[in-house]
Amino acid sequence: MKILGVKLRKWDRLLFKSFSNLLSSIVGVVAFVFLFWAPSTCPQRCWTVGIVALIIFIAFVWHWVRISNRKSAIIKVGKMKVSVGVGDIWKAEGLKVIAWNEFFDTQVDDKIIAKRSLHGKYITDYESDIDALDNDIAGDSSLAGKIIEKGVMRPRGGKTTRYKLGSIFVRGDFLMLAFTKFDDTNRAYLTLSAYVDCLASFWRELNTIYSMRSITIPLMGSGITRFVDSAGQTMPEQSLLRMMLWTLWQSNCKFVVPCRISIVLTEDALDKIDLLALEYSLMED
Repeated sequence: MKILGVKLRKWDRLLFKSFSNLLSSIVGVVAFVFLFWAPSTCPQRCWTVGIVALIIFIAFVWHWVRISNRKSAIIKVGKMKVSVGVGDIWKAEGLKVIAWNEFFDTQVDDKIIAKRSLHGKYITDYESDIDALDNDIAGDSSLAGKIIEKGVMRPRGGKTTRYKLGSIFVRGDFLMLAFTKFDDTNRAYLTLSAYVDCLASFWRELNTIYSMRSITIPLMGSGITRFVDSAGQTMPEQSLLRMMLWTLWQSNCKFVVPCRISIVLTEDALDKIDLLALEYSLMED
């Protein structure tokens, strides 16, 4: 909701729970002051109570506004910390993960690969020789062991070699992830179980190749990906983000300093995500 143009989250137990740390600090400061001075008369006591109550009220309103309008958060996943917030993956330092389909297609024509997708933008903006890219993918020794089918019949065109979901093709600072399946009409889709399995494989493989470099990842599964066991609908951004973090925790992978893991969101995605609820839900797992 918005009040006077300011975005404010609803009042709930998490809002007050997150305020408890700040309240403890205020109480601690007040207690420290009272060690050296304590009101001795009735008017002094009334003024003191009023001032302390006003300070707490102002602090609560400030906390409420800050929590409601923040653009990022640090989420604890086991002993690791993951940065989640609005960002531009193309400007990020270190490794950048781009979701591709299971065929590692490179034909950007809005029929096989959408021009507006990260997959399409990468090929359009960062690859000048598509034939060389295709040859490098086909000849990659790591991917060779991830092939699950060759000679796939695709009525509407595209490559014919299918790779295991979760496979990664490394090209400079970019990591191309085989993330979605394609149906006969070249529509990207997944099942929820395949989504979880793909992320689990992704974290394990990423753990072997990151070389302590920072890693930036988009919100995997948002946009045009359809979940066929959810009536073909997209999944809520909150659920996708939580599953990404949960599979990282389940993987038992350790990404050590100076590596930083960042999940970047669009402004639209952030509006649909409750960062505070995400923090506390993971803490309670």
